[in-house]
Amino acid sequence: MVRRFPSLPASRLTLALGLALGLAACNGPRMTATANLASLRPEAATIVILGVSGPSDEQGQRFAAILAQEARSRGFVMAEANAPVATTRLKAYLDSFTGTDGRPAISYVLLTSVDGRTSTNRVSGMVPSQAPGWAGLDDGAMRRVAAASLDELTRQLTRQPGAAGEVAAAGEDSP
Repeated sequence: MVRRFPSLPASRLTLALGLALGLAACNGPRMTATANLASLRPEAATIVILGVSGPSDEQGQRFAAILAQEARSRGFVMAEANAPVATTRLKAYLDSFTGTDGRPAISYVLLTSVDGRTSTNRVSGMVPSQAPGWAGLDDGAMRRVAAASLDELTRQLTRQPGAAGEVAAAGEDSP
């Protein structure tokens, strides 16, 4: 009795079909680098604000409240300072200065950390203000700083294209 083996083209077809079916079974959930800003998962974005340096304590507390409000609107979960659930600890540094164009501005640096000591992400930039000095850090300037810095931080945390670590001046008029 002569035993016949499948022809080479038939065995390739069987192998290709088996591989395709095997790969089709691997269609579980996956993360992409192009996720939109609203898709940031709360469990991966629980933030605690450790402090705001630069302005007075009263302005710093007001900025922290506005920053937390803006963060919640972007899908972040805010936690208390000692909460064990916080995955990202954030420190904010603000400065009031007069730009090279003679206009008042507020510069900012936000640093994030997993442990509160080592820097993970850095976001910086500036926004125009309506008055020189800390008087220029009004609610409008605080919201512009919070919005610009959190948008960039979200891009960095979701690894979206365009996350550069440095933010262009938000809301600034072009010369």
